[in-house]
Amino acid sequence: MRQAFGLPAPERQVGQTAHDFAQAAGAPLVVLTRSERVEGTPTVPSRWLLRLDTVLDKARRLPALTAEAGEWLALQRALDWPEAVRPCPAPAPTPPVSARPRRLSVTQVEAWMRDPYAVYARHVLGLSALDPIDADPGAAERGQVLHAALDAFVRKFPEKMPPNARQELLACGRDAFGPLLDQPGVYAFWWPRFEKVADWFLALEEQRRAAKVMPLATEVKGQLVIDGPAGPFTLTAKADRLDRLPDGRLSILDYKTGTPPAPRRCGWARRRSCRWKP
Repeated sequence: MRQAFGLPAPERQVGQTAHDFAQAAGAPLVVLTRSERVEGTPTVPSRWLLRLDTVLDKARRLPALTAEAGEWLALQRALDWPEAVRPCPAPAPTPPVSARPRRLSVTQVEAWMRDPYAVYARHVLGLSALDPIDADPGAAERGQVLHAALDAFVRKFPEKMPPNARQELLACGRDAFGPLLDQPGVYAFWWPRFEKVADWFLALEEQRRAAKVMPLATEVKGQLVIDGPAGPFTLTAKADRLDRLPDGRLSILDYKTGTPPAPRRCGWARRRSCRWKP
């Protein structure tokens, strides 16, 4: 096919490289180099270098050349080798009490235990990551859409499930997606996943309604004021849904679209000490 279109054969580039190497082989010293990484990403040696290594290995010249190259590489690494290595201490910000946050959500407290520096950067320094320019919708937008669709369905049918529950939930999903469905990637990947989530949610909802579990409210906000050494500290939380169980107890539901944290991460968070106090 390449020949029919007048394109060179794949072996032509290898042959051209071999020709250039043969032309330069008359020099007293020939150095062949390549980049092992490009912007942090490992690279693959060219076909010519792989073939040259094979030929030199068969000729039993490769060990000697490799040893000589190791000497040059050692000199290159020595250029950036410091006289002394002084490890920097781990960040341990201790801002004044007046600059520390006096209000955090439950999820932010989890981040506080896992990475206190993240809370320091966000609430003390006022730093936040910027979204890439013209970025495609990500996991955060997907979670917001799913929350909005399920919340709209439960608000619309708090007591009895409609006979056409799937069509109603998909309609809520279309309203929640809005203009995002006009994007080919969202329509091709997100919408089929939402249909699967809808089927799972409706099956679970049928079981809960049959067991006399009734939704009471959605998007319920609450807060708790704690008396601390530096003054009152407000802890906030928001439940995606609040249900009443048949025995009168309450059930709090929180919709999650991401991957739960690994057990080792939770254990590390418990071991991580934090120097801030409320």
